[in-house]
Amino acid sequence: MRLVIAALLLSAAAISAAYAQERIPTKPAPQPGEVVVRGRVQRPVPPPPGDPRTDAQRMRDVRAWDRCVTRAQSFGEDDPMRYEAQSPEEHCRQQLGMADRLAVPISR
Repeated sequence: MRLVIAALLLSAAAISAAYAQERIPTKPAPQPGEVVVRGRVQRPVPPPPGDPRTDAQRMRDVRAWDRCVTRAQSFGEDDPMRYEAQSPEEHCRQQLGMADRLAVPISR
């Protein structure tokens, strides 16, 4: 199972690298004298109210949550008969000190 996932990830990486080399212009270049107003910056994860973290810290915490949940789910795949007292999300709440995927960790 893990070998198949690894092969899929490697093929996806190779495809995305090849696609990234092909730059396709999405907008025409501005004409001389034109005023260009940039749009609003889209954030990948909107911050919770009162969140003191930077965007990089927020994304690092989201990735840590995702890794924790993935690891917790893989424990059940290794031994499906093993008793699990809590869900992967509950396990990560306790391990990371975060209420959910987008929450501020207690340690910050």
